[in-house]
Amino acid sequence: MDFALTDEQRMLEETLTRLVADQVSPEQRRAMLEASAQEASPLWRTFAELGLLHMPFSEDVGGLGGDGTDLMIIMQALGRGLVPEAYLYGLVMPGQLLAICANPAQQERWLAPLLEGEHQLALAWQEHSARYDAFDISTQARQQDGQWQLNGRKDVVMNLSNAAATLVSAQLPSGKLGLFIVPADTQGVALRTYRTMDDQPAGDLTLNNVPLPLDHCLSEDVSDALAQVLALGRAAVRRGNRGYGNRLRPNLSVFKRA
Repeated sequence: MDFALTDEQRMLEETLTRLVADQVSPEQRRAMLEASAQEASPLWRTFAELGLLHMPFSEDVGGLGGDGTDLMIIMQALGRGLVPEAYLYGLVMPGQLLAICANPAQQERWLAPLLEGEHQLALAWQEHSARYDAFDISTQARQQDGQWQLNGRKDVVMNLSNAAATLVSAQLPSGKLGLFIVPADTQGVALRTYRTMDDQPAGDLTLNNVPLPLDHCLSEDVSDALAQVLALGRAAVRRGNRGYGNRLRPNLSVFKRA
């Protein structure tokens, strides 16, 4: 079995290495961390121009059809350069769930602009009482008066302050796990934001009788897709670790900085 990189993959690696060296010096990194979360950084716009935001998604949803090796190359380069962009948490994980679960109209509304760099998203799946079990959660969703209503709390939501909307998992009356997209300005949503120990933006999300249109439900049985995306996330974090030692988390758990 041949594990060598293709010519295209070597070119991707070289391009990313040069880009990170040029645009992510220690001073530039600090400026990115201190910049407003309301607009895309110049580096994120460059990612979009180079097709890096399209790379990990299939051609069926407007991506470039990159595979796991392409994602490995990207994550290692970002890790090596300590790049403070939410490539995994703001693009890959929520985007893959949209690619798997969303219907064409939902993908046009949320996934297409994500791949173009017009906004970032977040994925809220962790709960304090669940101890990193994505499927034993207390957040509830039920239909009432022709709309969905969500109640609960999600903890350590990565990229929360930068997200135009957050994908939220919730238990349904059927006993299955649903997935909803909650725009940042939705009534009943409260955020408490902070940075993790490695300076990544995160926050806790409280949902208090949050009303959502019916078409904001992405799936009424998301368990398999969520397990697939969380496994992808864990693998991507490990690849990032190899980029610059062991400074990234060895799994998807994160710690709040006091």
